[in-house]
Order: sequence, then structure tokens, then C-alpha cells
Amino acid sequence: MLKISRFSEELTLIEAVDSAGQGVNIELSNLPYDWPTPAPTPVPSTAERLHSPNGQYGVSCEDGVSIYRTDNGEEVVRAELDMAATDFGGCEIDVDWAKDSSALALVTLSGDVYVVRLDGSPPKLVGSAYPKSYYPGEGPVDWAPDSKRLMVVQSYDTGTHEAEIMLIDPQGNPLQDAPYKVQLCYDCGFPHWFTNDVLEVSPPYHRIYYVANTGWHLFSWNVGKAEGVNYYYQPAQLSPNERWYVLDRFIETAPPSDTIGYVTHLIVDFDTGDSHDFAYSGYVEYLHWSDNSRSLYLVSRPKSPEDVHGDVPFGLLAYYPETKTTEVLFDYAMQVEFSPDGRWAFVVFPEREEGGERSLAAGVWQVGSTSEFEREPIADEIFYREPAEAAFLGEPSLIHAVWSNDGTRVIFGNTYGQLILIDRNGDSTVLADDFVKNWNRWIRDTEIYWTPDDDYILVFYGRDEWIIRAPPYPLR
Repeated sequence: MLKISRFSEELTLIEAVDSAGQGVNIELSNLPYDWPTPAPTPVPSTAERLHSPNGQYGVSCEDGVSIYRTDNGEEVVRAELDMAATDFGGCEIDVDWAKDSSALALVTLSGDVYVVRLDGSPPKLVGSAYPKSYYPGEGPVDWAPDSKRLMVVQSYDTGTHEAEIMLIDPQGNPLQDAPYKVQLCYDCGFPHWFTNDVLEVSPPYHRIYYVANTGWHLFSWNVGKAEGVNYYYQPAQLSPNERWYVLDRFIETAPPSDTIGYVTHLIVDFDTGDSHDFAYSGYVEYLHWSDNSRSLYLVSRPKSPEDVHGDVPFGLLAYYPETKTTEVLFDYAMQVEFSPDGRWAFVVFPEREEGGERSLAAGVWQVGSTSEFEREPIADEIFYREPAEAAFLGEPSLIHAVWSNDGTRVIFGNTYGQLILIDRNGDSTVLADDFVKNWNRWIRDTEIYWTPDDDYILVFYGRDEWIIRAPPYPLR
């Protein structure tokens, strides 16, 4: 093991041992580790929009409009359009590249909208837009994710906050007989594409969704804090087929209730606009959607020792939104980390000791198997944590557990100050003992990374860093 001071100018060798405890020699120059370099200062969002998504082209508005290759500066297209350069390198009114870098849309100071292709042909006038960027980087034109449609905000009424929307194809032809209207708000930005079929309007603490083809309102969602109430959200998750959307929703309790409110979990069907709550009690942690979008994997766990499950059982679950049914995959699982291929899972679960005390243990489970597996102790007590709070703070839901890139081993820390590696056969080894005294922060604040070749493990905690040579698979 190597211990490194994060604030040192060089690596310091504290000890070097292999998994059997034998002394080994490690050439520091060969370690797969580089000191991080400072990140460049982020450019304003409008300036970022001047470069094509593939990085091969750029736009300049210093003297007319010039589209050029970024590798050699060669000019591809030049046009005398009334656009102006901003103080920080952007273009007024708006520039928006198609996501596949095949074309871009330009909005001039007078509101004319041009589509420019990179074959040397001149810009094509395709309509007009509201001549204002509501926020930097949020102008009146936006290409769909598949680059097949361009949304244009043709007009905006600052009194009624209504916007007229037109969709245009990549060749500049309108896709509607007439624009449709959508309702914005005082502090809304302009609509933008959420999926290839849905537009999103995102004012502070709120989201509004419309069907892109028709402007039909799908649903609205409060994502901020209620009056006088602080609460956290997990990141919402969209299914791979872009039909289902799962999110947290805060429900304020009406008087005379003595509670402020509660969080429910909502599934939205973008095909129909229907939505339904699927859980009310306990903590629910979203894991991921299945590749075919049929099911959402999640963990439901109690909030306290007295908590009993209600509408949704506790454990690793698969929720099927089409039928609104739930399947229990692993009873009373409290944390689940899937291997990269999804065939194995590191599972944290409660156990009852001989004296009746409850504790936490973990093991590697082959997904779908009913066979027993080896268990490793995690803690002498069960602790509870809200998944949304952990997600907001960028911390694990309970403990840090990280799979190797090849999906054969997983490394984790327990409350006894140990760093343990367990392989998918259930064999384990202690990589470090009595590692950190403050276990409550150790199991949450630690960062663990595998090198791409899975030969080394990087561990960060506070001001210290360690590099550990990873025992190969299988351990035995």
C-alpha cells in the first residue's frame, strides 16, 4: 500500500506489501496515477454554443458570420448577416448546432432565422424568431436530440407569457401549417428539447412538459422547495425508450395535519401524459431502468426501526409501469450496487445476531439466484439514510462499494475501519485494518476508484490518499 499526501509535491512510499503481506518493490514511475491538473475556467454557455458538438467547427461573429474548421482555421461558410459578437465571445441573438454537427441555426438581431449546412451552400432563411435570448445560452431556437427538427420560438408575449412555436426540418421546411402556443411564465426560459418528442420549460423550482408536435401539455412538476420547507430530490430517471419518467414529488399536507408534507414517487407516461404514484412509505432509491424499459430497479428500505412497509415492500424491487406491479428480487436489501454487466450485485442487508441485536452485513449475489452466499459484516447496528439527501451531497446511500471494471471484484469499507475486497465467488480479503477511526465519515466520505486495468485501487479520505495493488481474480 502506498500512502500519499494530497498536498505533497511528490509521492511518498510508506509501505509496499502484496495481498499476502509480503514485501514488494513498486516503481513509483510506473504507477498508473497522474496528479490532477487545474480545470480550465468554464467559458460562458453562449460561447460554448459557438463550437459544433464534434469540436470540428466554430462560429465567429466579429465581422459578419464565419464558420471555420477548428483544426486549421479554414473558412467553410461566410455570410453577411446582422449578428454581433458579445463581450465574452458569443453571438447575438442565437447560435444552435444540430447535435450531429451537420447544420446550425442562426438568429440575427432582427429575428431572422437561418439554417446553415456545411457543404458550402449559403445560409437559408427559414423564418423569424423572437429576437432575444431569454438567458445566456437559452435562445429562441433549439435542435432536437436526433437533429431532425428545429424548434423556433416565433413570438413571445411579455404580458400573457405565451410563446408561439414552429418546428422546422433540417432543410428549413416548416413541419406545421401554423405555429402553436405554449404557456410560459414570468421567470421561464424558452422551451428546449427534453426528448425527441417532448419539449421542456424549466423555470426555477418547476418543470413543464409539452408534446413537441402539438404543444399539448403533458404535466408539470415542482422541483424546488415548498414554502418554508427544505427537502431533497433524487435525480429523475428517463427510461431508455424515452417513454417513462420517474421522479420524486413533494406533497404538502393540508391543515389540520401536524406534518408539513411528504415525498412520493411518480411515474409519468410520455406517450399518454398519464402519471401515477407508486410508493408512499419508507425510503425509495432509484437504481436504473432495464435495457428494454419494461422495469425500473429500485431499493425500498425503512426510515427507522419502527417503520413497516406499506404499498411497496422493503428490498430490491423491479417495478413494471405498464402493469403497475412490483416484483421482489431480494427481500430487505438496503443497498444494491450492480456489477458493470448487471449479472452480479453487491447487496447490503440486515441480520439478526444471536442475542437479538440487529446488524448490517453484505455479500455478492448472482442476480436471480436463490443460492446462499458468503456474508461480510458491515456494522453492529442498522443505520438509516434518505437516498435523496445522499444523492444531493454526492455520497453513497449507505456505504461506499465499487466494482472493478471487469465485474469480478468489489471493494468496500465497513464500520470497523476495514477496507475489504470480495470477489464474485464470495471469497474475501482484508486490504487494510483499523484504517480510519471515524467510521461514520469513513464509510461515506471515502472515494474509491479502480484503475482502468483493475490492477490498482485508489482510495481518498480527507487529506490522505492511498494506492493499493489489487489482488487478482479469483482470490482462491
